[in-house]
Amino acid sequence: MGFRFRRSVRLFPGVRLNFSLSGVSVSAGVPGAMINIGPRGSRLTMGLPGTGISYVHNLSSPRPTKRLPSPVEVYLGPPATPEPMHPTSEPQPEPLVGEIKSAEVASLTSPDLEGLKKLINDAVHQKALLQGDLTEAVADRRRAWRKLRRREQWPLRLLMKSSIPAARISFEEAEEEALKVAAAIIATEIKVEIDLDDQTWSAWAEVRKAFDRLSQTAKFWDVTSSVHVDRYRTRSAAHQTITRTPVGLRTVFDGIVATPGGGHRFENANGGDLDIFPGFMLIRDKASSDYALIDFRDLAVETYGCRFIENETVPPDAEVVGHAWHKSNKDGSPDRRFAQNFQIPIALYGEIRFKTRNGVEEAYNASHCGSALAFGHAISSFQDALRRQVKSSKPAVGPAAAGEGPQKDPSALLPALPKVLGAYEVIAIPALLAGLIAYGPASNLVRPKPASVPMAVISPVPAVTVANAERPSTSSTPVSARSQAAPNQPAAAPLPTPVSTSAPAAAAPTVVEKMVVKQNANVRANPDRAAASLRVVPIGTTVSVFEKRGSWIRIGDTAAWGWTHTSLLQP
Repeated sequence: MGFRFRRSVRLFPGVRLNFSLSGVSVSAGVPGAMINIGPRGSRLTMGLPGTGISYVHNLSSPRPTKRLPSPVEVYLGPPATPEPMHPTSEPQPEPLVGEIKSAEVASLTSPDLEGLKKLINDAVHQKALLQGDLTEAVADRRRAWRKLRRREQWPLRLLMKSSIPAARISFEEAEEEALKVAAAIIATEIKVEIDLDDQTWSAWAEVRKAFDRLSQTAKFWDVTSSVHVDRYRTRSAAHQTITRTPVGLRTVFDGIVATPGGGHRFENANGGDLDIFPGFMLIRDKASSDYALIDFRDLAVETYGCRFIENETVPPDAEVVGHAWHKSNKDGSPDRRFAQNFQIPIALYGEIRFKTRNGVEEAYNASHCGSALAFGHAISSFQDALRRQVKSSKPAVGPAAAGEGPQKDPSALLPALPKVLGAYEVIAIPALLAGLIAYGPASNLVRPKPASVPMAVISPVPAVTVANAERPSTSSTPVSARSQAAPNQPAAAPLPTPVSTSAPAAAAPTVVEKMVVKQNANVRANPDRAAASLRVVPIGTTVSVFEKRGSWIRIGDTAAWGWTHTSLLQP
């Protein structure tokens, strides 16, 4: 299976930077075919390695260049007339007066490094395109892996065993395509070989140590503006007011440029970050993919100590060298007109400035002055070694070229394959449906009631205990005596207990008071003379009152019988 993305991938070979009196030249290619881009123009060299036979063809005419020396100024102590500065951290919505900011990235590149800049920009553009291809290839690889693993495990293995070989071939093809895209991304990385001798490499090692020490300072700020202070009007001891932003320092290993040991990054609060490599500085535009490459010999680095009136907390590694009054006179004495005047500590910070004639202008403050001065001293020693190597014109015997080192493994760019479980839903879902089908008819069956418990419905009308409620008996024989007069009659079978299936039994009503019937009283179903008569209560019977509604009273014994008129009862 071929390269599925069909993208024409341009391989970026190793690049060698050659330093000479005429400037920096860039050599790119492989043995037998090299292109050299430098101040004398572009040349193509073709030849047979090992035979001494070669052919040189000029691709472009040389351009006139004039290199102006850029001195490196390192002050090991504070200036002769130190002028303390006053910090301010408030963000400014408008462009600041006295802003410290480099020019546009497009105008900063040294003329000798234009060829290398074009290679880097082309590599960045190609890598961005390949990243989208890698995302798609990784997704296809993950899908093919999941399909293969599910079919290799129970229960799909029993059902789709014949399709496993085809799924394995699909995964292997997806794996191969992902590795091709990853290898293309690795080939996009530019491998820069710096043509330096041992002494110059030793000087660069000192720069690396000084940078590591500088990155361990408690505070490191990017100074984005500096404005002169009218001391007479503000009554301040500071000569300048600056705007500063905390930034970080770190070693860069993941950039598009691969060099031994990586580069050293100074983060920039108001522009592109500054990446220092052995021989050149690279500035990345945050708003676009453009780059600027500055020859180290065009770069001026200034480091010195500065006295700083610190309104905020003094960093733990900073040295306090004095105090200043918040409101002071020109001679530093306190202004007596201010009753709430107080003293502010003066800290000694280290300042680092990067400058070029093409427009680089950046300033940084470090809380530990000694670390900043040591870094500037190491940069100065490295630039001196670089100039000495150019003048001596000796062949460089530096460390192995970046392109000759161990190659990256394309598989390292691919994520780990996920753990895939078997397709148990293949049997779980049918089993669940079968259970629902089997349980459904069984749940609709109605179990018959036992024969010994007949069904009955409770009538809403209370049962009548007296057979003829309208005609009370006048016989003097009590009812209980008559019940005992017929002992030979067989006992009636007990009536079945009524069972209510519609609603639970109502709670017993609450007894309000006790009253006595003063004459035979008809008990009716509702509080109305036209309602049906349920029973007759004999005179003198004590009854319980459960409820009163107008001139009607609901009476009974332990349970309510019905309603009667209040005129038939007495307390």
